[in-house]
Amino acid sequence: MKYLSNEWQQLQQQSDNFEMCSLLIKLFSVLILLVMLHLGFSLLIGVSILLVLWLQEAIWKTFQARGEARLLQVESLIADASRAENKTKAIPMQLNQQFLQNRPAIFGLLKEYLQQAARPTVIFPHLMLIMIFISSFFIG
Repeated sequence: MKYLSNEWQQLQQQSDNFEMCSLLIKLFSVLILLVMLHLGFSLLIGVSILLVLWLQEAIWKTFQARGEARLLQVESLIADASRAENKTKAIPMQLNQQFLQNRPAIFGLLKEYLQQAARPTVIFPHLMLIMIFISSFFIG
């Protein structure tokens, strides 16, 4: 149980760090938008850069989601062990093994990235930034 507790703490901290980095990607995107507007980037280049940042966050969120799958498994194992009040037969600290087992082939990976990109917390800021950039060409 001690190993599972340690693993849970590590995974939870890692998940929180991923979330913070995801927020930093969003803030960086806002900064990039302001720089592009100031420097007068072309519509195609500006939208392309914002789309790349959006996809980068989706890739980051996919990586986070794989770690969260193990976190959920560890939580379930801890709950089962607590209910049984005896030693669990689960093998702790299997994050990397499970990560590799859950990594799909190229098309499955692209599908995961697109699913993460479509999450409301990911799509909203990036879509808004793209709309702001595009509208700047019609307004200004």
